[in-house]
Amino acid sequence: MAGLYSLHKARSLGLSVVAIEAGDGVGGAWFWNRYPGCRCDVASIEYSYSFSEELQQEWNWSERMAGQPEIERYLNHVADRFELRRDIQFNQVVTDAAYDSQNGLWNIQTDSGMQFESQFLVMATGGLSVPYFPEIRNAESFTGETYHTALWPERGVDFTGKRVGVLGSGSSGVQLIQTIAASTASLTAFQRSPAYTFPARNKPLSKEHMHAAKAHYAEIRARQQSSFDGLSNFRFPTDNTRQSARPSRKLLNLTWEERRKELKEFGPNALLAYVDLYFSEEADQVARELYREYLFGTIKDKRKAAALMPDSTPIRCKRQILDTNYYEAFNLDHVDIVRLGDESIVEMTADGLVTTKSQYDLDVFVYATGFDAVTGPLTRINISNADGQTIREVWEEEGIGSYLGLQIAGFPNLFTVTGLGSPSVLSNLAYSIEYHVNWITSCISFLKDKGLKSIEARHEEQEKWGEIVNEAAEGRMYVAPSCNSWYLGSNIPGKERRFLIYVGGCTTYHEYCQEASDNGYQKFDLQVHQHTPV
Repeated sequence: MAGLYSLHKARSLGLSVVAIEAGDGVGGAWFWNRYPGCRCDVASIEYSYSFSEELQQEWNWSERMAGQPEIERYLNHVADRFELRRDIQFNQVVTDAAYDSQNGLWNIQTDSGMQFESQFLVMATGGLSVPYFPEIRNAESFTGETYHTALWPERGVDFTGKRVGVLGSGSSGVQLIQTIAASTASLTAFQRSPAYTFPARNKPLSKEHMHAAKAHYAEIRARQQSSFDGLSNFRFPTDNTRQSARPSRKLLNLTWEERRKELKEFGPNALLAYVDLYFSEEADQVARELYREYLFGTIKDKRKAAALMPDSTPIRCKRQILDTNYYEAFNLDHVDIVRLGDESIVEMTADGLVTTKSQYDLDVFVYATGFDAVTGPLTRINISNADGQTIREVWEEEGIGSYLGLQIAGFPNLFTVTGLGSPSVLSNLAYSIEYHVNWITSCISFLKDKGLKSIEARHEEQEKWGEIVNEAAEGRMYVAPSCNSWYLGSNIPGKERRFLIYVGGCTTYHEYCQEASDNGYQKFDLQVHQHTPV
């Protein structure tokens, strides 16, 4: 989504631009993540581009929260409608990008030997694009089928009558398990830290609802711009479903009788409405007890229920997962759960997975183990500054850092879309992508108009921004000692534990971005071309 809009926006400014894409088609996350059940957890009418009124009016979504195939079709429609493919180099993996300070150019190289020179380099690589494979001894010895949810084959996978193991309990693991469970001969979920998951209550979008959305798009986009997370939370005029009702805002203000009444009336989703769960350990403990009651009331086998309960993890430690009958899948006799805190993985064999307690014979093994998030897409490429230091080396030496999630000190004319320290994945990404691309292209236009050679984030401003990001997260359950999540880099062994996202809200974040660009980008270091008068 970031690459397509960056290409379209740069073109509209008359810039010479090329997009370099590792896949053989457009879609980004929605191209690679084709696993069964893959679905967005944001309403489709909001998880969409706003830059073209014609596009908004001509596209019809079929569901409240669209699945991967529909989103991929949408992005292909965008690529075709705006004739973007002619400026995309497909099947090209960028391996190196080196900054030449003398000429003010980025020298970019791909795995096939293609080379590009560019004054500006925009990393529209997303925060969740580098799949993580945990090390398992003798993993290569397994003779069955092996997949990663983020590298799913386009041909699909037939699970019918097969013995399947799924490692991971994030969104991809939950969505996959609930979708394929019934068709397998057996399914064993291997989970290190079970996650809280809440009913998605997804449903088809009627023609009447889609018509209402189109009539209110101006209102929807305006409300996104003034919202905390880039979501308007638009309610259709005819939508009177119970999920729109949220009678209480603080859990600790309720008696146990009132809490259970709301849980019974609204389901576990009621817990997501209480603001004190973000900050209060006491409220979190109460909510976890309520969630336990819901979980044990849903899953018949109490052993399975106990293994699936996230015990010490705060509910607001991670982004909530939305599911459709996920827990109900574990009521099937052939679906089981192995909690890796109770037994550890020893190795893979030709026949399956061996733990400290048992051996599990498998025909298919799926890594649903997520990503090296936010920083991984930049450290996997050799992006080097004028001194030959890569981002990876700079961050290892100085600690990870970015200014506004838009630039990294020491790397002129390098921009990151929804990068480190921006609202990114804790906001409506479609909205945040458009905001960032608009900011970046406005900056490039300014530099071009003024005849400037480069723009670079100052180290002192980057350090200040890091402090602001930490202050915004302070006191929230996201950074509680008992919280381990990819927001903190905790899922990657050896990765610096640091909160990667700005959680002070989109509107406040945009004020910081505006301040940074005001008065000729005075918070940045600007350089002129040698032939341009100062």
